[in-house]
Amino acid sequence: MLNCHQLSFSQAYSRKRIVLANKIIGFQLVKKIIGYSLYLLGASRKSIAELIEMPCDTFKSFTERVEISGLSAFSDRREKNPTFLPDKLEKKIHPKVSVNESFCFIDLGGGGEQIQIPLKNVLQLKVILLSLLKNKIISLADVAGILNYSESYSFQLAGKLYNDDVNVLLDHRQGQKTDYVFTAEIKSEMILQIAGNAIVGKSTSSSALATDLLNRKNVNLSERSIRLQVSRLGLKKIKEKLPALISTFKKNSRE
Repeated sequence: MLNCHQLSFSQAYSRKRIVLANKIIGFQLVKKIIGYSLYLLGASRKSIAELIEMPCDTFKSFTERVEISGLSAFSDRREKNPTFLPDKLEKKIHPKVSVNESFCFIDLGGGGEQIQIPLKNVLQLKVILLSLLKNKIISLADVAGILNYSESYSFQLAGKLYNDDVNVLLDHRQGQKTDYVFTAEIKSEMILQIAGNAIVGKSTSSSALATDLLNRKNVNLSERSIRLQVSRLGLKKIKEKLPALISTFKKNSRE
């Protein structure tokens, strides 16, 4: 227990400090702080109320509000936003996920914090993305797009990882073991394949693109993931628009 008799007090310092505090945080708040401090040190409510010139019932109600509501009891309830209370966050920060040719970046927001994961570290990438997804930190669409999975499978896999650990992410099948994600390089090859097929009149369906990319670049992409990327990049009508655009260019060049 604190023993104030061991402390040295100065009336001159007290007057200066109280005057300064009154200017900064206001006379009424200073009175409440002094009163509640004396209350914690064991002084009676009645004697404190007389000292700070506050009705005893008012001071009694104030101490009861502090015990129920905490710091907000010190504020003037007529004020909507007390200046001495911590500011509340006006909006939730949403982390952003992006990829380039070599890395996946997870920008946590707020203070510039960023997680950088090499795309070649496939297992590490899966563990981090799926863990963040399970904890609702990043979106299902972002995870599915980067890992080249459907949204439903990504959701299921995040649950399995949470319950059964990393072993569920290991591919125990034989054969193709390279796991591709949609890096900028793969996206450019997919766009190039769509454009090439459209120009020569070949099919630009997801199944045709998957076959052509496998034959041309030995890149094994699922039809579902190709459809997702084509939709996101706004390339659904390229087969209709690109040949007409090329014809227009040729016609203009002859004039």
